[in-house]
Amino acid sequence: MTYLLTKHSNNHIELAINGKIHSDDMNRLLDEWVQATASMVQADPNTELQNATLLYRIDSFAMPSFSAVMDEMRRMPELWATMKYFGKMAVISEQQWLQKVAEIEGWMIPNLDIKGFNPDEESAAKVWLGLQG
Repeated sequence: MTYLLTKHSNNHIELAINGKIHSDDMNRLLDEWVQATASMVQADPNTELQNATLLYRIDSFAMPSFSAVMDEMRRMPELWATMKYFGKMAVISEQQWLQKVAEIEGWMIPNLDIKGFNPDEESAAKVWLGLQG
């Protein structure tokens, strides 16, 4: 699996994932995620909740390994705590079912609006996130 987590500003993170996630990958990714979201608050202690955005690209999806899922589940309280900074997440994937699952997750996370986009709609996703005019 390859992934790229990029913090473009104190209010925007981009995450791209390609391939199957294994335990080592998951742990590195979760560590980077927690560090990136924590640095949003460190950069501006007055960071308002729900004003950050996330652009999440899933280039190729394969079910994560069981150990990777368990690693994520162990850290779920920590991950849920980071979601309070985000108001919008755009999920870009050519697989429609992944877009829909993400949108359903958005219904379960308070104050987070998640919308799915096809890969050729990336500029529309950025407009929806408020990154482009």
